[in-house]
Amino acid sequence: MVLSYLPVKKILWLLVFAGLGVFFLQRIHSHGDPATNQQLVAAGNVINNREIHSNVEQVPVVETEADHVIKEAFNPAPPQEAVKPAAPAAVPTPIPQPDDKNALPNFYIHDGVVSLYQQSVPAFIHVPRSGGVTMETCLNKTSLYFANKTPKLLDRDGRRDLKTLFKNAKITSKAYRLYAGNYAMGICEDIPDRNCGYVLILRNPYDRLVSAYFACREGVGDSGYPLDCHSAEVQDWAVAVSSAATNYLFTHFDCTPIIDKDHWFIPRYECDYHPIGMNKYEVSSANEELLQYTLDRMDKTFILIGLTEEYVMTLQLLQNAFNFPFYEECKDLHENKGAFTDSGAREQAKQKLMSNTQVQQALSADIRLYDKAKEIFELQKQKLAAMFS
Repeated sequence: MVLSYLPVKKILWLLVFAGLGVFFLQRIHSHGDPATNQQLVAAGNVINNREIHSNVEQVPVVETEADHVIKEAFNPAPPQEAVKPAAPAAVPTPIPQPDDKNALPNFYIHDGVVSLYQQSVPAFIHVPRSGGVTMETCLNKTSLYFANKTPKLLDRDGRRDLKTLFKNAKITSKAYRLYAGNYAMGICEDIPDRNCGYVLILRNPYDRLVSAYFACREGVGDSGYPLDCHSAEVQDWAVAVSSAATNYLFTHFDCTPIIDKDHWFIPRYECDYHPIGMNKYEVSSANEELLQYTLDRMDKTFILIGLTEEYVMTLQLLQNAFNFPFYEECKDLHENKGAFTDSGAREQAKQKLMSNTQVQQALSADIRLYDKAKEIFELQKQKLAAMFS
């Protein structure tokens, strides 16, 4: 049968229009209200989750190290601002700087080499009423071993004048082979091209103060005390003097350039003493950090620490460290400017000081310094014994 051309044409056009209608309806549906679409999707997810959760037992997910690495690789953390390093804690500056390259540490604790220490320039810090006069006599006797050079004594004026000479290049580090005095601390700064070492000899603070008190009453020694020793009781005098020994470790000399109009291109310096941290007769709570810093570094600051009560052992320690005959030459020396020999009166005065709370507080810095010195002294003795065992 032959189909009519017209009906076939109509059928084809109907199919075309029907396809276009379906196409446009899908487009309209897909571009509907976004909010409605999101709600429908969320609802579907809720239904799906309910179905899953109702049929599957929840198992906690344990992240392995590999999972963590992958997670970090594909999800890098957002860049953070660079964290500035914290400012270093404020460090007090004891005088001299204990980190000076030429200042040698304790010979025994840090296993020093004898030849290095023998060639160094020792600086003996003289604390009044601690056997300093005896040690000065000893150094004069042994000066032959220091190139026949007696110690350069450094009181306040002597240190000031020497500092000025060094600063103005009037002398060199070879001018002196040995230093000693109340203001010897810090001299190593002036001779940076030579190894240098501080020797500190301490005495029991109560014994030292009793000795200073009676020497003052006899008119011997330091006369610049803040209280008259002839009229004051020993307890009151001790509180006024306070931890004077500790203050000898905090001496500092500043130099100021002076411009001479005739020699303006060559500055000249004038140096003078300036107290640092502690004044001569007072130790306040503000100095605690400075004192503790010094106590922590005593084995690095002092080449050797001696005790007046163990004078002979101190000489033996010195002799072994420097290889000079301190012991043979000085073991029988005992110099004392004071003539006061009433041991009963001295002991009675010492007991008064030890039982007085105000005195204990006033001497706290000296006591802590002495206790630390005793610890180091025992270590030195142990090391010396081990060398000969």
